[in-house]
Amino acid sequence: MAKKGFDYFKAFAGMVDCAVEASALLEEEINDFHPDKVEDVRARLHVIENSADRKKHELMDNLSREFVPPIEREDIAHLASEIDEVVDCIEDVYLRIYMYNMTEIPQEAKRFTRIISMCCRTLRDVMEEFPKFRKSDRIGALIVDVNSMEEEGDKLYVEGLHKLYGECTDAVRLLTLTYCFERLEKCCDACEHVANVTESVIMKNS
Repeated sequence: MAKKGFDYFKAFAGMVDCAVEASALLEEEINDFHPDKVEDVRARLHVIENSADRKKHELMDNLSREFVPPIEREDIAHLASEIDEVVDCIEDVYLRIYMYNMTEIPQEAKRFTRIISMCCRTLRDVMEEFPKFRKSDRIGALIVDVNSMEEEGDKLYVEGLHKLYGECTDAVRLLTLTYCFERLEKCCDACEHVANVTESVIMKNS
């Protein structure tokens, strides 16, 4: 049997806390970038990603043995996977920086990390409201905020690549920075997916 009284909402919040921690580390290290610290930061992000994975596995293990979960089983599994994807995407940014041996970070990428951090912090607020979604007068607006931040990330992605392809003549740098921007934009997309799945669950259960 699943753990008596297993709190899936608390588990979602715990996973989002990992995303907040990872995004804060990403923002801090990108904005004060030191090439000689890349491997260390990558390792620290991997520890956070492992923590999120463990939380997800615990949730899924309980779900597999739960007789009557508080919301539909498929929705719980879907939301857990989407939250886990946020942490994976954040880790992947630094993995790419490490793989491509990058030595400098463009200003637009630094601005991107601020958006990602804001998205993750807002998702934490969403998860705090989620257990009481039927009575919450904030959760809808918070979900809209995440969607708006993702749109801001889309604009920054276009702006960053436009500037990069207008100024950069080094083919290797052009390629590596393109991949970097793609991964940063994917982080924002992942956050929006969490918000959208949460909204869908609310609509189905309201």
